Amino acid sequence: MRKFFFFGMILIAFSSESIARSSNDSLWKAAAEAYRNKAYEQALVDYDSLINRGYSSAVLFNNAGNAAFKSKHLGKAVWCYEKAYRLDPCNEEIKYNKDLMRYKTLDRVEELPSIAPIRWLNRSSLITSPIVWYWLGIVFIVIFALSLFLRHKGILKKAWLSGISIFIAINLFVLAFTSHHHIYGREMAVIQFPSVGILSAPDATGVEVFQLHEGTLVEIKGMQGNWQKIRLADGKEGWMSKEAARGF
Repeated sequence: MRKFFFFGMILIAFSSESIARSSNDSLWKAAAEAYRNKAYEQALVDYDSLINRGYSSAVLFNNAGNAAFKSKHLGKAVWCYEKAYRLDPCNEEIKYNKDLMRYKTLDRVEELPSIAPIRWLNRSSLITSPIVWYWLGIVFIVIFALSLFLRHKGILKKAWLSGISIFIAINLFVLAFTSHHHIYGREMAVIQFPSVGILSAPDATGVEVFQLHEGTLVEIKGMQGNWQKIRLADGKEGWMSKEAARGF
């Protein structure tokens, strides 16, 4: 009897998974069809349903971002593209969509100036994903180890290969760390309200120091009750309510 019960539970589990997969496939097809028919609001609703069910992929978030942008939900579009970028930072279409949003938002936030080497490092690190930099570094570590072995065996006489390979490996790991920090190392959020006042203190009676608008990216620096401290790329800081921005 227990065996029948056990196999019955397995059958129910597989059936439930099959039904869920079929439902997700139907939603995906419905969203794509709605988008093709320019029913962007409906497409966004369907993509949101998939996201709320825990389905996650770069393609899903990119498509949801497209539907949100076409529906004029700027804040949601930015959030979706940023989520897609975190899942697939090498995807050129996603990078283009993400960067395009900078010109669609009202706020023009310029990054703090930095010295040339740091600026070069930051830009170069974002050419590809952290995992690519990491594996390239591993390749040159292997070359370094191989060169040491060949020198030990007397096959390789000069030390230039060892020196160059370890130098390149170190630089690749630095690029991997920098890229990882920029993409994953900060808690970021996107303003979802048409406009929000940024206050000098975590209190409704605080002085408004500046305003931000829908779609602007902010870095979350801390929490206090229902308030979050934010920082912009240009160094400005302040406090706003948690509801004003959606984190990723």
